[in-house]
Amino acid sequence: MPTPTITITPVLHPTETPTYITTFASAFTPPSADMLMPLIYPTGLQDPQVQAHLLATFDAPSKTNLLYLARDAETGAVLGCSGWEVFEADAEGEGDVEVEVAKTLAAAEAHPAPPELNRNNPLRRAAISAMVRSRSSLPKPFVELTILAVNPEQQGKGVGSALLRDGLNWVDEMKIPAFVVSSGQGRALYERYGFGEVWDFGLDAREFGGEREGRHWCMWRKARE
Repeated sequence: MPTPTITITPVLHPTETPTYITTFASAFTPPSADMLMPLIYPTGLQDPQVQAHLLATFDAPSKTNLLYLARDAETGAVLGCSGWEVFEADAEGEGDVEVEVAKTLAAAEAHPAPPELNRNNPLRRAAISAMVRSRSSLPKPFVELTILAVNPEQQGKGVGSALLRDGLNWVDEMKIPAFVVSSGQGRALYERYGFGEVWDFGLDAREFGGEREGRHWCMWRKARE
């Protein structure tokens, strides 16, 4: 199959999020993927009930939650997606890590999953807590790459690199650092694009009922002047 000509477009309206979620889910369902999401949702992210739940709990695009779709310029087919969250400087009185962990967990529990989804809630809570704590020592402002997903049949054709370059272009225009939590599959790509500081995410999914470790790394990219 020929390499597509790729265009990157922002998701500007919540009505586009079902396409975004379908794209995201398709990339994280292969059994070989070393990712946490398939361990949290053992029924599979492409299950219609799982996707309905993800849609109901998904953060809509906003000025601090920036979502993008990669498309084939000729056919319009969606090839992949990315998500970026801007973390601005804390207001006075903010920044307590344990308070932020409790607040984030409470928000996550506000939308309980139906029992038939067989979601691994202990692992989900552990992953959320680890994510909040991993950000706690980072100097704000910064931008986090929250999602980089490519349809399995399009992997290896430059889609992930195109999404990454496009996002880092405006991150560099803002002159602030970037952060990502990467699986083993994505680490080499991020290193090629300047994510030079690496430390362990510190979560073993097996301790919370996961069938494999699902190891991840925190990665930091310094601001470009």
